[in-house]
Amino acid sequence: MKRKLTQLYIIVCLVFVFFLSCTNGDQGDVVKAPEEEVPVTIKFYPEYTPIGGMFKNSVSVTIASELKTAKIYYTNDGSTPTEKSIEYKEPFQLTETTVIRAVAMYKDLHYYSMTAYEIDNTNTVPDISTHVASPENNWGDEIIYMMMLDRFNDGEAANNNQGSGEYGTVEGLYNGGDFKGISEKLDYIKNLGVTAIWITPPVKNQYHDGNHAGYHGYWASDFLNTDPHYGSIEEYKNFVDLAHSKGLKVIQDIVVNHIADYFKVSTTGKYDTIASRWSINNSSIPLKQPDNSPWTMNNPTLLTEDEFKYSSFYNWNPMIMDYNDYNQIRTYQVGDLDDLKTDNPVVRSLLRGYFRYWIDKVGIDGYRVDTVYYVEPEFFADFVNSTETDNLGVREYAKSKGKNDFIVFGEAWHRDDEVCAEYTKGTDGDARMDSLIYFPLNLAVRDLASGEKTSLVTEVLNKRYTVGYQNPDKLVTFVDNHDMERLLNKTSPEMVKAAYTIIMTIPGTPQLYYGQEQGFTVARAAMFAGGFKDHGQTNASDLFTESGVWWDYYSALIEMRKNNRVLRYNNLSVIKDTDNGGGIFAYRLVEKDNAGNALTGIDKKALVIINSSDNQKTLYVKSGFQAGDKLVLISPSVHLNSLTEIIAHEDGYISVVIPSLASGVYVLKENGVPYTTDNRTINISTTFSEPVFTSTIISGTLENVTFPVEIELLVDDNEDAPLDSFIVNELSWTKTVDISSISNGLRTMRAKIKGTSVYSDSVTFEYKKPYELVAQTDDPLGDDNGPSGKYIQPTDSTFAGNMQDIKNVKLYTSGGDLKIDIIMKNITRVWKPTVNQFDHVAFSIFVSKPGDVNGVNFQPLHNFTLPDSFKWSYLFKAEGWSTVGFSSIDATISKNGTPISPAPSSSVNWASDTESLKADGVITFTISSQSIGKPQSLSGYKVYINTWDIDMGKLRQIFPEAKAYSFGGGEMETDALIMDETAVITIP
Repeated sequence: MKRKLTQLYIIVCLVFVFFLSCTNGDQGDVVKAPEEEVPVTIKFYPEYTPIGGMFKNSVSVTIASELKTAKIYYTNDGSTPTEKSIEYKEPFQLTETTVIRAVAMYKDLHYYSMTAYEIDNTNTVPDISTHVASPENNWGDEIIYMMMLDRFNDGEAANNNQGSGEYGTVEGLYNGGDFKGISEKLDYIKNLGVTAIWITPPVKNQYHDGNHAGYHGYWASDFLNTDPHYGSIEEYKNFVDLAHSKGLKVIQDIVVNHIADYFKVSTTGKYDTIASRWSINNSSIPLKQPDNSPWTMNNPTLLTEDEFKYSSFYNWNPMIMDYNDYNQIRTYQVGDLDDLKTDNPVVRSLLRGYFRYWIDKVGIDGYRVDTVYYVEPEFFADFVNSTETDNLGVREYAKSKGKNDFIVFGEAWHRDDEVCAEYTKGTDGDARMDSLIYFPLNLAVRDLASGEKTSLVTEVLNKRYTVGYQNPDKLVTFVDNHDMERLLNKTSPEMVKAAYTIIMTIPGTPQLYYGQEQGFTVARAAMFAGGFKDHGQTNASDLFTESGVWWDYYSALIEMRKNNRVLRYNNLSVIKDTDNGGGIFAYRLVEKDNAGNALTGIDKKALVIINSSDNQKTLYVKSGFQAGDKLVLISPSVHLNSLTEIIAHEDGYISVVIPSLASGVYVLKENGVPYTTDNRTINISTTFSEPVFTSTIISGTLENVTFPVEIELLVDDNEDAPLDSFIVNELSWTKTVDISSISNGLRTMRAKIKGTSVYSDSVTFEYKKPYELVAQTDDPLGDDNGPSGKYIQPTDSTFAGNMQDIKNVKLYTSGGDLKIDIIMKNITRVWKPTVNQFDHVAFSIFVSKPGDVNGVNFQPLHNFTLPDSFKWSYLFKAEGWSTVGFSSIDATISKNGTPISPAPSSSVNWASDTESLKADGVITFTISSQSIGKPQSLSGYKVYINTWDIDMGKLRQIFPEAKAYSFGGGEMETDALIMDETAVITIP
């Protein structure tokens, strides 16, 4: 007991000593513990739960800070929070769309952040109660009809003009198309045979940005309301319901990269300079900011530095100037359109919510996502597939509504499959969008149709299954859309049909662009009476005729795809293509089951044949079919009525002659059909290890022949014009051949016993006759101001280099081939051109053939008569996204003439892959003799060149006053559309 008392006494003493040590010896007061010190490294920004996004009817919000002792103040009216604002005490409920800005304060430290909550009030806009199921992994059975909502059909005139100067019957204004108009024409669409409708974005848009109207739908002002020009949300729902009742699905175009052009940013920089770099777009009509929050917060000078850096809803950067810089591509403005900060989790959540909304309100069946190339690819993993509670990705959300295969496909305008594929699947295998519109194939097919080497298509198709697409069989295949010149304006009708034959006979979901079935040549023409037709023209009547050349062709092509599963689900093998210019493109199809296994039997195999040349071509190839397989031509086809069936011979060889510009599909209908054999053989033994410059010796052998034998030598399988023909009387033969009449490049040569179907295998050689400088001319600098001398450049900063100003032209000839060096004051490629590596200029190159009685002296579509009585025989037009050629036959002031091929090739003397601006840049065009009448000499030919520019596949506009993307100083309808021109150059 005594021991315990002693211990207690010691403890009491220790406590007393401790108490004394905590007192002030002078005053006797208790010394307070020092306040918590905040490490310099801690930044205690206000954090929100949930972080932000879109919610049904209400949401409970919690705000916290990493520093528990910090006080938090917030505002809900968009103002900057201070210590006089609402002090956060406990979670609060929001029932209206609100931007929350908060500050966490401790001593003299202040940290700011902001977020946004969008509230979907289902009492105001109710959700639909039932949903139509989507195709279960069978989008390959669907055929999409893409339309521009404003240009399809005007069903309600009362909504056309919203009173802001945005309505009119010209290309750049709202024309009048609407939901009611589409509803009235659903039977027309269904009768064509398509199964799904893709509409351009229906959300409310900026009516006018000072240059053009937002009729196209890609300049959002309000993500959650329809544009009044199109009708109400209820009218949208009625259209979708009616489409569903007719078995048609509806795909909505959406944008996640940007909204409209409400502000400008002159240069990149930090927060302290934003006031001098940012400005409002005062030309915006009717508002200077978007309609819905938080996008109304588009003035960065009203943000704190913390908000500007870390929680802004926008990227405050200027326009993209270097398309080789991925940071610019992902965070700068495309075409002055206000760039959304898609790496901000709040923005990501909002966008997910916006596009769950349209599933709820109207029951759409899929999304096409615009401009995905300008968004970080990883964004789409959560946007599409997130399983986060109350914040599902759009595909997962649609699945919860019974749409188990809600398609989401994006627009990555790029030739590189690897670049495109990463938008569908990450390197770690994470799913992103399930599909894309198939740009690599589109660009290659358009090149084929314009006379380029057909192996370009082979290269794309061979990579399709190896580059990383999530589902290569779900890619959306297409030829035309609203962002490019219609192919019918660039090449022959036969080659347009060939292009569509390709996309209708391979795996994927084919897309047809509205107006194709009526033979439209203008990209954004209207289909209804009074709507825009072309410059200065409107439609005299509606254009919904369910007959005619193009309607009949497309409806038959669609029916062909539907009736033959082998054309939808197949393994594809190219059996013939070309490496130099147009010619045969042929591929074998073998039907596969849903597991990818090849099927056998009648109707399970097919052969697609295209001849893109204007000459008959030999198709002599080991086809992969079995000897005795009989392939029968199915409808529709072009120029193949004389070749209705093909029978494979020994070892599967096919030996047929394909007419020029022909295309068609042959389906296996019989096996083991007897066929005649010819035991005669011919071969070429010569091989070429070095280029050939003039003439060459060809040797070969014959077997099982009766002499004399006449041999023809075919270059590039051209049956119409054999290179040489000669008679031999021995089994071994040799011939010296003059090849000076053919064009430079890689060529093939094949021997044939004349009058038979006996061919040798082909050999490849390179013809490389040197070019010689034959003429040149200088052109004054600073004269790129039109014939009047008064034209001025568009006001956008990218035009400052005067890229239409020609400095010098040099002409080189090699036999009948022509090479042209054009030295420009400046060249650029800041807009990432896909065909020719330059932009901001379009060249018109005219070639006059001596003695041509068909030459004309006007420049079609340019309001211009050529100088010095010059009459052109051939016209070549080249800009960054296209090169085309025409003969003067059938040319008028409003039509370029008759398409010819191949188109010229081009090269540019860029110093590196990343260089995008160059003074004194040299653009070299090479024109094959095949394109200009196959002359052996160009003596006496004349060349004349002028420049203008192109905007979205059409001639750039000019007005009395220059605009951001329009020339100034003239009138589009009456003044000559040329900026600079050369003298007429005669080749001696």
